[in-house]
Amino acid sequence: MGYKILIPENITEPGKAYLKVHGYEVVVLEGATEDSICAAIPQCSGMISRSIKCTRRIMEAGKMLKVIGSHGVGTDQIDLAAATELGIQVTNAPCANSNSAAEHTLALILACANHLVYLDGETRRGNFAARNIVKSLELEGRTIGIIGCGRIGRLVAHKTVYGLGMKAIGLDTFLPEDKWPDYIERKNSLKDLLQEADVVSVHVPATKDTINMFNAKTLKMMKPQCILVNCSRGRVINEEDLYNALVSYKIAGAGLDVFAKEPVEQNNPLLSLANVVVSPHNAGLSMKAMDQMGIDAAKGIDEVLRGGKPTWPVNKI
Repeated sequence: MGYKILIPENITEPGKAYLKVHGYEVVVLEGATEDSICAAIPQCSGMISRSIKCTRRIMEAGKMLKVIGSHGVGTDQIDLAAATELGIQVTNAPCANSNSAAEHTLALILACANHLVYLDGETRRGNFAARNIVKSLELEGRTIGIIGCGRIGRLVAHKTVYGLGMKAIGLDTFLPEDKWPDYIERKNSLKDLLQEADVVSVHVPATKDTINMFNAKTLKMMKPQCILVNCSRGRVINEEDLYNALVSYKIAGAGLDVFAKEPVEQNNPLLSLANVVVSPHNAGLSMKAMDQMGIDAAKGIDEVLRGGKPTWPVNKI
């Protein structure tokens, strides 16, 4: 076929193998910058995008660029308006890492409920008496509130209901009634959900309607023993307001895989709190998920360059 596909940030072998088997030449960059991408992209017809910003400048430099495959469900790193204007199809991989993200969410919930990070540190320091300082929150019979009942949110609900014996309630203004699972009780307002939930798990993109969804006002609606877990986008939570709620024990704890600014700055006050468990935005990065995200991104590129309709289109071309 002769098409070149640019990969600015390396991916695991299965995605590259998929492209090669289908006749593409794969160009992988090391230590990519906007300048080096612009230098490499003019001869490429497709590109797999991970976390490096895919800017208008890059797209305009790609005179032969027809398709960008996002390595995962998120497309925050891609200038979608520019891609659409320039006639470049963007695809994503919405199913590839859903289970990985759901399992990581569950891990954060359990870590917070059982004070695992704090107790790990105290035990290593020889403070065995820490067992009498904090007590776990048993989750069986408790209520988890799912904000955003897409693939990941539904998986988290399923795992907590059938695995931990919790009750699930959910809020999602976009999910049709006929798609609503029977194991999640539907709530019609954020206030109703927050006032009932013992654990709140967030699974929404960062939009004008969701940025700072969790702020001083909404955090006050939550129970004092509530745990807030965010594996979606950092800007959904106002971090200053969350810090204030945590230090004053307005809520009991938080599990955060994402931050307003990434990489998270070491002076971020949230990192100083014992009732916060953090991870470096790796919820969807299991080995299996990484392989599948590469394959699905490659599949979207192949579908477009062969003149077909992509399985997971993001923009309308």
